[in-house]
Amino acid sequence: MAANELSSIVPIEGEGTAKSCAQDTLAELVELRAENARLHAAETAYAQAAEALGSVFEGTGAATGRTFLDLLVRKLAEALKVRYAFVGEVLQDNPRRVRTLAVWSAQNFEYDLDGVPSQHVIGGELLYYPSTVAERFPGDTQIAELGVQSYMGAPLFGASGEAIGIVAIMHDEPLTDSVVASRIMTLFALRAGAEVERLRADAELAAREEMYRKAIASADGVVYQLDLRTHKYVHLDDRIVDLLGYSQQELTPDLWSRIGIQNNRRGELAKLSSQEAIERFREGEVPVWSADYQCVARDGRTVWVSDSSIPIRDGQGNVVGCLGILQDITDRKLTEMDLQESVRRFQDLLATIQLVAVLVDTNARVTFANQYLVDLSGRSRRELIGSDWYSLCVPPDDAEQGRIRFAATIETGTVSPHMDRNIVTKSGEQRLISWSNTLLRDHDNAVIGIASIGVDITDRKRLEEELFHAQKMESIGRLAGGVAHDFNNILTAVLGYTDLARARVPADSVVGGHLRSVREAGERAAELTSQLLGFARKQVISPKLLDINVEVAHTEKMLRRLIGDQIELRVELAKCPLCVNADPGQLQQVLVNLAVNARDAMPEGGTLTIATSDSTLSSAAARRIGSIRPGRYVTLVLTDTGMGMSDEVRRNIFEPFYTTKEVGKGTGLGLATCHGIAEQNGGRITVKSVPNRGSTFTVYLPFAACPIGDESLAITELADPRGQREGAEQPGFNASLH
Repeated sequence: MAANELSSIVPIEGEGTAKSCAQDTLAELVELRAENARLHAAETAYAQAAEALGSVFEGTGAATGRTFLDLLVRKLAEALKVRYAFVGEVLQDNPRRVRTLAVWSAQNFEYDLDGVPSQHVIGGELLYYPSTVAERFPGDTQIAELGVQSYMGAPLFGASGEAIGIVAIMHDEPLTDSVVASRIMTLFALRAGAEVERLRADAELAAREEMYRKAIASADGVVYQLDLRTHKYVHLDDRIVDLLGYSQQELTPDLWSRIGIQNNRRGELAKLSSQEAIERFREGEVPVWSADYQCVARDGRTVWVSDSSIPIRDGQGNVVGCLGILQDITDRKLTEMDLQESVRRFQDLLATIQLVAVLVDTNARVTFANQYLVDLSGRSRRELIGSDWYSLCVPPDDAEQGRIRFAATIETGTVSPHMDRNIVTKSGEQRLISWSNTLLRDHDNAVIGIASIGVDITDRKRLEEELFHAQKMESIGRLAGGVAHDFNNILTAVLGYTDLARARVPADSVVGGHLRSVREAGERAAELTSQLLGFARKQVISPKLLDINVEVAHTEKMLRRLIGDQIELRVELAKCPLCVNADPGQLQQVLVNLAVNARDAMPEGGTLTIATSDSTLSSAAARRIGSIRPGRYVTLVLTDTGMGMSDEVRRNIFEPFYTTKEVGKGTGLGLATCHGIAEQNGGRITVKSVPNRGSTFTVYLPFAACPIGDESLAITELADPRGQREGAEQPGFNASLH
């Protein structure tokens, strides 16, 4: 702008004022021109950067990866007229180290970030050293070897903002135009960062593909891609020919339907019909198709194929195909079927054999129970499977010790091969089982449980005990019978001579009194002899057809006197005749002995109940009672409310000469005699007792048919059940039970 022009714009108030205004205006013009120059330089820098970047795109065309980066560093060096340029990436396994991907005018290299300019660039901002960079970083051997004087570096960032590398220029002379260089470096860094990130993604994808390829190769599978719109294979490995004998072109849906024998879908697909499974997969509701196919190959072989595939979607998210793998699982399937058949045969065997079979895991929980155990225990399979064996099937008194032994077995890996242990049924009955045990182990030989097979030896043990008892009783009986006969002969002489002596002396004399005492002692000895003979079954018996109701009624009055007034006697007779073949004297002896035993158990008084009934014993019931045959029996039951018995006393109650009474108050032959009489007549006597809650004795005698009209069984005289009157004159009394 000319001076005359300034004078026309700026008012002149005076000469000094005019000069001052002119100077200010010139200064503003100089500053404006400097700013215009800076703007022009910036525009030039942008233009050069854009031109340089454009030349990169124009020169690379469709190039990518390392080729693109090689061209990029060359164009960068040419645009900025520098000696060296490089692009480097931060190592993913070591963020403190950089490896170059492309270098202009030098070889690729790798270096640590400590003590080099890049240390301040990675993850930071653009850094510029116009000169003396070698003096600033004396430890950077690369700069020293290349004779570098100036340096500029820009960081590379990934899409998520993480530091991934660096782009840098180096020159063997000082750099002067930093504005243009920084603009160009910034633009090149953006493009280089995108390419480095793509290279990383390509490397990861290649590594994944290699891993999948190796996995597929090791799995010996056939990879396929199926277009669900055309039902044609986009890809199918050539190994399909080895698998089925058919090529990709031959394997159409129609052929699959002809060669397929069986389709076993797995997982959630197994619950659906074939059509439902296909529809749900095509709708994208099933993430993985998983199934096993049984097919017939071209050569007639039966082949099992495992199919696992995932859906392929289009841009709108619709399932248009699937990518999967087919594997030959014929050997595995055949092995599984053989194993299943073996398991089935094993289970069938365990289900049919008359043995207890049970499997438990390491927590003693039942994993298998055969039908025999189900029947024996009285529990359903649902109750047994999954339950704790020791809580459910072992008697409480044995459970704690059983758990300790089980824990030791699992811990040490050693098991007792044979043992006898009780189990408890749902009804509370205990059964003795002879177990054979073995450990269950997995493929690594670790203990995973115990398998046990057992024999129910409850009845056998009882029979053994009964046989031993019978043999013992037989031996004692022979001894007692022999002694009783000899003793009876002696007693005959003693009693005879006593009677002769009494006949010769006055009855009221001292000697007469002594002889009377001898006679009484002899009579008691005779009674004992009679008991010994009864126990030894060597009494001469005369069995008759008796109605047990009549015999009890005839004996009732005597029993009332025998047990005393402090004990209430209740008689509950069956409504119909109950006939047995027995000796009346023996039957009376049984009643008397049992009544006396009840009386002694109730010293403070109580109630004795005598009841008769008709009972039919099944085979199982007969086994529980003992050596008795199944069938119909007459039962005579005597129940007292006395002190009861312990288990030890109850087990020995029928032993000869076993007594809990004081010395001189019992011989221990009363109940043994009852036992012998019952067995002599083909029956049995049992006892149930709880301490302080009384005892119940039950006599089983074989039932005998009562002939209609037999007058010998008619009742002509009965004791009044209430102990008030006797005779058939009672009002309403029926004189005959027939």
